[in-house]
Amino acid sequence: MQKIRLLHILYSGQGGLGTYFMNFVKSDQEKQFEHFAFFYGIEALNQELEEFCIENKITYQYQQKQSKIDLKALKSVMGFQQKHQIQYLLLHTFSLSLLTLIGLFKKWKLIAFDHTTLAYKTKIEKVFTLVNHLFAYKMIYFYKGHFEQNKRILPLLKFGENSHIIPKTVDINFFQPPEDKPKNDIFNLGITARLIQGKRHDLIIEALAKLRDKGLKVYFRIAGTGIKKRN
Repeated sequence: MQKIRLLHILYSGQGGLGTYFMNFVKSDQEKQFEHFAFFYGIEALNQELEEFCIENKITYQYQQKQSKIDLKALKSVMGFQQKHQIQYLLLHTFSLSLLTLIGLFKKWKLIAFDHTTLAYKTKIEKVFTLVNHLFAYKMIYFYKGHFEQNKRILPLLKFGENSHIIPKTVDINFFQPPEDKPKNDIFNLGITARLIQGKRHDLIIEALAKLRDKGLKVYFRIAGTGIKKRN
């Protein structure tokens, strides 16, 4: 039986989308899909993502972002899709949301993922949210409250047959509780994320302060850099 061909369209730099993409591919234990990747953004292709594609024999292409409405990139995606006869496009970036409208006239089926909370979407991203929700073959949210946030300012949105909630989960094949409980009473917590407002490190710090007030000992380590970093 011929495998279903999937084209993952995502940001080219370091970030959570790359991890999501790699976990998606690794979860395909039964090899039901043939994966392809199109990386797009202002940053060069992340070395880890490139090595992952090579290791897993994933055909990929990188395109540097030129402008907000990037016709060159759209043309590149369409050429890549046509060359490899890909049936499904998995769109993880708002920057190429015009593919959703183009898909109405093409043979592909586009599945759009909304990774960004409403508070941190630009005006054009809010427009693309509406476009994706109304016209994508499938629209994927990661928690119900996310959709409700969008609906508050985009009242035309309706949770219909094309809308789905698929919670993000931890890879239990890698992260598992220890067989033996730690002997000390200190809990270690870590996070890897860019130091920007949208990642909300402040919420974690506030929560940890409440645990400290209850007498719990917690070490919190942050790996990342960004405009919110303080020396």
